[in-house]
Amino acid sequence: MTHTRNSYTQVRILAISFLFGFCAPPALTSPLFDQIKHVTQQAAKLPATVATTVTAPIMAVTPDGVAKNVTTLGNPEAKTLVVGQVVGNTAALIRSTATTHTYSLPVVVTSEVAGVIKSFHPLVDLMQQGLRYNGSEKLFQATAVIWLQDDEGTGVHINLPSPVGFYISAPVDKIDPRQLEIDHVNQPFQEIVLAVATPGDNMTLNVKTTLGNQTISIPLPVSRPQLAITAAPESILAFGLESSTITVQALDPSLQGLPPIILKNTAGRLESTTVSLTSGNTGTTKLYSTAVGGATISSRSFPAAKVDTATVSFRFPVAFTLALILGGAFGAFLAHKRTITSLLRGVITGLVVGVLYVLGVNLLKITLEVPRASEAAAFVLAVLSAYFGPKLLDMLRPGLPSV
Repeated sequence: MTHTRNSYTQVRILAISFLFGFCAPPALTSPLFDQIKHVTQQAAKLPATVATTVTAPIMAVTPDGVAKNVTTLGNPEAKTLVVGQVVGNTAALIRSTATTHTYSLPVVVTSEVAGVIKSFHPLVDLMQQGLRYNGSEKLFQATAVIWLQDDEGTGVHINLPSPVGFYISAPVDKIDPRQLEIDHVNQPFQEIVLAVATPGDNMTLNVKTTLGNQTISIPLPVSRPQLAITAAPESILAFGLESSTITVQALDPSLQGLPPIILKNTAGRLESTTVSLTSGNTGTTKLYSTAVGGATISSRSFPAAKVDTATVSFRFPVAFTLALILGGAFGAFLAHKRTITSLLRGVITGLVVGVLYVLGVNLLKITLEVPRASEAAAFVLAVLSAYFGPKLLDMLRPGLPSV
């Protein structure tokens, strides 16, 4: 009787051998048969046992958040080893949704469960499709869910005779846990949390199992905050006559708590180099022009973000200057001062008073309801300043050194 039961055990193990010999690549067949031969020899020495199955309906939640009925299958008492082999080093993407990437690891695992040969393989879910910025933690975080799924897709919980170990690595600051063991198939799942302050490019999540020495790579995407830097207007008068409003905006409305953005400009003068974003993920400052040319506004204070830069051109104030010259000459003409010297004095007075008005110094004590650097305002100010030129110079003379 004992001989018959041991023979039956050998038949089951040989069935496993046949499965791997038929399905596995030729390069893997020899080591697998050596392992299975050893298992067969050991199984022949085992005493006969009776497999028992215990079932109980439970509710479980799959990684995508959908609740469904699954069945718990008790582990048989037969002492059958788990046989497996890593057959590649790259995970295959088998499902992609708006919130999850599911990868199948190239690991083939087989074991006899309740008198039936079962095959299964590891799956990994990358929640939120990888690393995302967490404003409250000031870190990029990702959650990976790993489990063993039976190839039949029954969702039945099956206890394994021996666990399968996993070692997780990635170029991040934190992995919790870094090592884990799974001693069952399907539910429940193992969760892995990753965190990093400044993620790099082309990152991967690496998995190594106790079934082989190969490292299996899984792409680890990074959802970087995208910052848009815009300027309005994009062209202003040079020499400080005009300014442009610089707006910084985080384009992902779900991102909150971003750190202050430090701006960098190649020309001009920023009113503030640090912009704090409001609850609407926007912030503003001003850029004042300098010499003729242009400025590029960018930011590297948040290196993990994608930043769209802005450019502002500083153009020579041709029309503004002509309005001041003509206004000064016309004001001197109205004052009945028609000599060359008087006209030049009127032009110079108009230029000085007009530029000072744009800079905020109002010598005429009047307010014009037009933009400070407008040509109309320049002409009117130049006319008035040239017409009342001597009095204006008298106002300035007490502060000037005597000649």
